[in-house]
Amino acid sequence: MYKYIFLGLGAFALVGCELSASSQAVDDATIDETFVPLSLNWQNGPTIDYRVGIFEEQGAYIVCAAAKNVRAIEDRQILNAVRLTVNDDTLIRGLEWARIYPGGQELDGQAAACRKTDVAVVEDPEFDIELTRTTFIRNRF
Repeated sequence: MYKYIFLGLGAFALVGCELSASSQAVDDATIDETFVPLSLNWQNGPTIDYRVGIFEEQGAYIVCAAAKNVRAIEDRQILNAVRLTVNDDTLIRGLEWARIYPGGQELDGQAAACRKTDVAVVEDPEFDIELTRTTFIRNRF
């Protein structure tokens, strides 16, 4: 399995909803320095910290993710609105499958859930993470 390190991936762009690329669960991966640390915050809640790693296996991309500080429905909506692309092609839309950890726990060294995509590996890949919407249903905290 080849690992990709991508830096400076913290900016979010707003885009229209798109069909997600299909994916299937594969073995977990251990979070290390090749995973990008990202965070999201909305309303008055705590920051959702998460890690995303991209790997290559048998000519396709594998996306791995884990998060912490995820509270009930509100924060899961945000994770589900994340879209990861490579050269403007959707790798995966929504991180509802990401492994979730308690807020006080460090993510480095923990297991991240992984999904193999049907997107073929491209030469000179440029990865991007986008938030596909900004309006969410809010319940009481």
